[in-house]
Parts: sequence; structure tokens; C-alpha cells
Amino acid sequence: MAMSDPLSKLKASIEGISARLSSKVEAREGLSLKARSGIRLCGEAVSLSHRGHIEEAKKRLEEAKEIIEELRPRRRDLELDAFDALAQEYVEAEALVRIIEGRELPSLEELQVADEAYVLGMADLIGELRRRALEEMRRGNGSEAERLYELMKGIYELIWPLEYPRSLVPGLRHKLDAMRRVLDETLHDLTLMKILTTSREDKKLG
Repeated sequence: MAMSDPLSKLKASIEGISARLSSKVEAREGLSLKARSGIRLCGEAVSLSHRGHIEEAKKRLEEAKEIIEELRPRRRDLELDAFDALAQEYVEAEALVRIIEGRELPSLEELQVADEAYVLGMADLIGELRRRALEEMRRGNGSEAERLYELMKGIYELIWPLEYPRSLVPGLRHKLDAMRRVLDETLHDLTLMKILTTSREDKKLG
């Protein structure tokens, strides 16, 4: 009597496992691709808003929001941090659009993202506000540049307590260091602008 293959059941089990794991990997890659698409939409919204195309920016944000809602129930199936990265980008872009429109910054409840994503997204907003402040300086609109600087400083002062004396948001310390540098650089630029403006006015009077 011929002996059966002792590996036959193991082989069948491994084949089944391989098929199921491959399916999971493919699904995860598909979800991550969608998350990256959402991140791209947020980036486009930021770029469009800086160029004054607010309605187009809002459309991109609506699309990004739909992707967030679609991915939210399956966030555990995504590649590491992909969903959180999308949420952070969405917070940053949505907040920038509202500032450009002269509206209040959105609340956590309005955006419906995790606490950490909200905080880190707002921290990233500082860089975009500096970009706008520099543009206002180039246009000679010092008062608007100063308003943006004060807004940047206010955001920093509200977020700072979450890091000290103990870290409540992973990754925040690095962003706070970057925020501090951006604030110092912007204040330097504002001071230089005032000096140059005063110098020009003195020359005119002279």
C-alpha cells in the first residue's frame, strides 16, 4: 500500500494562505493608492487657493473628504500612517482655504478627524501662512502680513502646551521646532520690511 504524501495537507493549507494574504496585500495597496490620491487632492487645493482659485480648491477638498469617509472604516487595512497622513493634509488645506476666505479656523468637530491629525495638520499650516505672509510683503501689504504673523503665533501658542511638559501628540516636538523657526524667520522679514519702508519714507521727506 502506497503511503500518502505527508506534505499534501500542508501544501494545500499554504496555497490557501498564500491566496488569502495576496488578496489582502492587493486590497491594502489599492486603499493606500486611494489615500495617496486624497493627499494629492489636498496638495492641489493648497496650490489653487494660493493662486486665488478658491472654488476649485473647495472642489478638491470635497473629493478628498469623500475619500476620507470611504477609507475611515478600513483604516486598519491601510499601509502604516497612510490614513493619518491624508487626514493631516486635509486639515491643513481646509484651514488654509478658510483663512483666505476670511473665515475662522475649522474645529475638530467640523473636520471629523482624529485628535492627532487635527493638531499636526494645524501645525503644518504655519508654513503655508508664512508663504502667504511673504507674498503680502512683496505686494507691499504690510498690515496683512502682520495679521498673518499674529495668526501663526496664536496657533503656535495654542499647540505648544500639548508637547510640554510631556508629549501628548507623537511627532509634535519636531513640528513645534519647525514652527518656532518659521515664526522667527517671518518676524525677521517683517522687521526688515518695516526698516526698508521707513528708509524709503525718510528719503521721500528728505
